[in-house]
Amino acid sequence: MFRRKRLVFTFLPLLACLFVLWQMTTRSEDDPLMRRLNKGMAESLLLSENIQSFFPSKELFTANKNARNFKRRRKMRKRSIPSDEIFDKLYRDFLDCMLKSQRSLALFLNDQYQKQFRRDFRRRPSVESPILEPECKADLDLVIVVTTRPGNFLERTSIRYSWGRPGAYINRFLIKQKSFTYKTIFTLGRDQNNVIEDVVSKENSRYRDILRLDYQDTYENLAKKTILTLKWVNEACAPRFVLKTDDDCYVNLHNLSPWLLRLSPYVNYVGKKNDLMPVIRDPTHRNYVPFDLFSEEYYKVYCSGGGYILRGTVLGNITSKAKEIPEIINEDAYLGMITNALDIIPYDDERFLPFIFGDINLRKRHMCDWGDKFLMHGASPRRQLLMHWQKLAMVKYSVLCDL
Repeated sequence: MFRRKRLVFTFLPLLACLFVLWQMTTRSEDDPLMRRLNKGMAESLLLSENIQSFFPSKELFTANKNARNFKRRRKMRKRSIPSDEIFDKLYRDFLDCMLKSQRSLALFLNDQYQKQFRRDFRRRPSVESPILEPECKADLDLVIVVTTRPGNFLERTSIRYSWGRPGAYINRFLIKQKSFTYKTIFTLGRDQNNVIEDVVSKENSRYRDILRLDYQDTYENLAKKTILTLKWVNEACAPRFVLKTDDDCYVNLHNLSPWLLRLSPYVNYVGKKNDLMPVIRDPTHRNYVPFDLFSEEYYKVYCSGGGYILRGTVLGNITSKAKEIPEIINEDAYLGMITNALDIIPYDDERFLPFIFGDINLRKRHMCDWGDKFLMHGASPRRQLLMHWQKLAMVKYSVLCDL
């Protein structure tokens, strides 16, 4: 009963606005109710942001008014149509009414979002009992964590047969430091399709490189996926470094591995740094953040989620601090909130995600454009394999990029 009343009061301002719109085509300018509407019937509604761009133009309202059906016209024959001045005033009243009623609608959408977003928190997943667990030995130089969806079989396969497996024959020529050890782990959650669930289990039984924890694999749970994966990696592998990336990114280990071994001990967090990124307040946006979760206008400084490096010694502090900071959807910005609370400074390196905001994407670039970069976004499964063989050609025949 309470829920039903709340729905009524939530959409009451919208109904009032629609009532104003109805008056635009049914009331004469001498009607007493019309005069009351012209004084501003929506003044008591809550104020909010400007949403005028989301509603039809005056021309569209005029077209709708002139396109009434024949039956409607017969009933309106004896009524006078409002003049252009009255019509303009009503149109402005309608927009003003919608502006003032947006806040109540936004609060309702926010409430529904919170219920959906926190539904998975009722039964918190645990890294102590993963559904699927990869093999991972301790003291690795690097663990590459690849976030992927359960159904992205082709993406995972292309990574395994390119840069993902250290034992692959081609990688023996590309990794300069023979003592450099790394492991690629694909992290994912549950899928609603039982067929996909079964195929993923068989996939892991063959490759032993999938970490699957007990949560629904959705965009809303991406921050949860990252934090839980970092916690598992810290407890099971304890590597020197962790590279977090996505399954549509190419990792240039030939250049990354020697740089990583020479990295300053004072650098704990490095990637493509984002500063002064505005917080999304639009309830319809997928990265919407309510004020009660994060009230500032801009996010804390963070590295783009497509690819960044974390030193292994800070993983435990990050996963522990995450319990104290409210979780938001934007995964990389959420990590920035945690590292900011721990005074971990994010460092910028232009070799991470160099073409992500450029006019020319990775597909249209020559191989010599990315030959010295660390991590590139926008690599399809076919391009993963192509780029890896191109890198081998550049290593074997360095003169190719000197022509």
